[in-house]
Amino acid sequence: MNSQPHIGLMLGTARDGRMSESVFTYIHEKLEARDDVHVTAYDVRNFSVDKTIYHTDNNPLTQAWRDAVQTIDAFIIVTPEYNHSYPGELKLWIDQAAIAAYAYKPIMVAGVSIGDFGGIRVVEQFTTLISNFKMMQAGALYFPKVGEFSNMSAEEKDTHYADRVSNSIDTMVLCHKHLSSLRAELS
Repeated sequence: MNSQPHIGLMLGTARDGRMSESVFTYIHEKLEARDDVHVTAYDVRNFSVDKTIYHTDNNPLTQAWRDAVQTIDAFIIVTPEYNHSYPGELKLWIDQAAIAAYAYKPIMVAGVSIGDFGGIRVVEQFTTLISNFKMMQAGALYFPKVGEFSNMSAEEKDTHYADRVSNSIDTMVLCHKHLSSLRAELS
């Protein structure tokens, strides 16, 4: 069992001017500062397709993500809330790999919004997908008023978010520890 989980940090929108990128960068910095995880940052723009490509199709456009999912032990998805849900390109991206590749891996969704509730509905929308994929939700993070977040100093961001992000990553590491043996047993 690998004691240092490989966390795939995913930025789930390709929109021009995406404000969730500041949250993605902040979480990435917090992950990189730790010595108990290995992180790889992924951007939906690098995996974007314009149609659903079934995971069994031997399509070179989707092979890179299918390969990556096999190496990732846990996922953190940073996504804005678009019309009470997640962006379509994020769903197309996730669907590039087989459901079994995600099974029994922890996941955390960081909801981002311009409003007061910090993407609570996008986190809610992921609940069904997480269940269907047999993943374990290892918590959620909420980033309301992302415009204000983007303009905060590093110290202000840490005052408001550092403990929450750190505690959430701690939970994810613990979930990985327990789920990795289950995953090995069920594989």
